[in-house]
Amino acid sequence: MSAPPPAPHIPGLVHIQPLGSGGYADVYLYEQQSPRMNVAVKVLKRDGLTPAIRRQFVEEANTMAQLADHPYIVQVFRSEQTPDGGAYLVMKYYPPPNLAVRAKRERFGVEEVLRNVLAELDLTLALTGCRTPAEVTRERLAPPPGS
Repeated sequence: MSAPPPAPHIPGLVHIQPLGSGGYADVYLYEQQSPRMNVAVKVLKRDGLTPAIRRQFVEEANTMAQLADHPYIVQVFRSEQTPDGGAYLVMKYYPPPNLAVRAKRERFGVEEVLRNVLAELDLTLALTGCRTPAEVTRERLAPPPGS
């Protein structure tokens, strides 16, 4: 995997290091200057940027904000567009280890596995707007493009 591009200059934030890269965005660790705290910044990639991807990015920010009280949703502090057409989300930073790292290092008990599965189900229901698992369909999980 190639390294993410240099982090953008964002007023009020100081870049610390890259955190990761995904299909359509790169994530960086920044220090917010006021109030001083570390934040994760998700920056939309420019390569292959389409109106649909930009719309999905805005919808993601709005959904995360609406579900901010959910224990398994990362809090979004702000979502902005840069003058040159870029977009980014400033979010709460959760330092390692994440669940994948922990799973490689330790064995989880049945109670913790069930708690994580139920939390995943709860999150799926919240994101899809379903009230029961029976209502979850492939279309609700990944709506067709343009819907």
